Amino acid sequence: MKALGFLSLGALLLAGCTDSAINHLPKCGDFETFDLSSCSLDSLSQLDRQGAWNYTAVWNTGYDQPGALVLTPGSELFDGRAVTETHFDGRTFFLSTRVSYAGQDYRYAIAGCGAEDAQHLGAQIHFCQNNALVNYGILKAAQLHRAPGEAEASGLALVGEAKVPVGIPVNVNVANGYAYVSSLNGGLTIFDVHDPAHPTKVTQVADAADAWTDAKVRGNTLFVASAASGLRVYDLSNPTMPAYVGSAPSDKVQVHSITLSGDRLYATSPSPNAEVLTFNIENPRLPVLLSRFKATGAGQDATSWPYDVTASGNRLYISHYGIGLVIADVTDPTKPKQLGNFQWVYNSNQSSQPIQVGEKTYVFAGDENWDGHIRVLDVTDLTKIAKVVDVVGREEVSLHKMELVGTKLYVSYYQDGVRVFDVSNPLNPVQTAYFNTWRESDPGRGDSFYDGASGLQVPGDGYIYVTESSRGLMIFREN
Repeated sequence: MKALGFLSLGALLLAGCTDSAINHLPKCGDFETFDLSSCSLDSLSQLDRQGAWNYTAVWNTGYDQPGALVLTPGSELFDGRAVTETHFDGRTFFLSTRVSYAGQDYRYAIAGCGAEDAQHLGAQIHFCQNNALVNYGILKAAQLHRAPGEAEASGLALVGEAKVPVGIPVNVNVANGYAYVSSLNGGLTIFDVHDPAHPTKVTQVADAADAWTDAKVRGNTLFVASAASGLRVYDLSNPTMPAYVGSAPSDKVQVHSITLSGDRLYATSPSPNAEVLTFNIENPRLPVLLSRFKATGAGQDATSWPYDVTASGNRLYISHYGIGLVIADVTDPTKPKQLGNFQWVYNSNQSSQPIQVGEKTYVFAGDENWDGHIRVLDVTDLTKIAKVVDVVGREEVSLHKMELVGTKLYVSYYQDGVRVFDVSNPLNPVQTAYFNTWRESDPGRGDSFYDGASGLQVPGDGYIYVTESSRGLMIFREN
């Protein structure tokens, strides 16, 4: 991936956002309000205005925001919303979109500043509320396509797939021949996968008003992560007809991800307290809350939330937006103790997997963001956690989920599909297989930065189960 080096960050910011420009905006977000005098406007003529693009907006506040565009003429979208105004010619690239919510009028507007080539755009962006400039910044965007030189697949074969009829599938858990697919605004879809070549939908527990982001099965009990009602518990005596038992804890919390370890269940709860909940599930139908753990610095701003957790022995490896990797001791599950923390710039840690090699302990820490990639951290000495390797892909494509099985690391990269790495030497991960699940012709492409392969599980039955935002449940085997 080539760097967008034709204009510096400072030049882009200063070009359109001087004090005089901010104080004299006649109509916030109009093309005329952008000062493009320092831009390379002639270069915009080479842009290929087709298809889906990913972008990152770096705001004046220092916050970076990833998103998606569709630039096909007549079908333009900005983060899935219809574009309301466009202006394109050889030296002009402009689009804006408006949305009204709760009596407020919001507007995003983008003005092109330069193009490195046909597939890479640099721009200025304004965000307005009721015709007042709220935020401004720069935007980088890249056209989405298969990575240069890659085929559809190498080392992985697609065995079967099935559409998820409602919502956006985000995670999968396989148990006893059934795949439980959790969805945003769609609840839970259950597939019979006894024959992986022909996954068959058997039932759906729908909740279009909620975000169900994870599901785990223990024996005849199903646990579901819910944004609205915390940890939902179902009786799976009949695996095709889950019976709702109740939810935990007693107060209203959001649960985002679930990890099972023996008689314990760990759940990340981004809201309202940015904490990790520990439950005793000796009686799985009646989870008992043992503790609430809040990492140092968690919840101090809107991005400091725990999103995922991996249990290994008596340690938790917690992936935290904003504050990075947090390691906690849960030898006494009623009193978790923070042992270490590693933080990096623009942190959006989404998934972490530890591996022990001799006397060394490493963690693969994956970001979900523009330039989201794998960092290999040496956590042997928790007082001196250090990054030792970056496993970098294309900056416009983020990873989402990782699962370590032996010395193989399985990773879901949204628009870059599924990747498998040999990590027998953690200091030199080697990609051994991939499958490009993302096809531009599928419905919904370009609606979201988080479009493509998301959830992933390798349960040990010889198959790899993946959720894909458009294609649904996909089942692979390694060649």
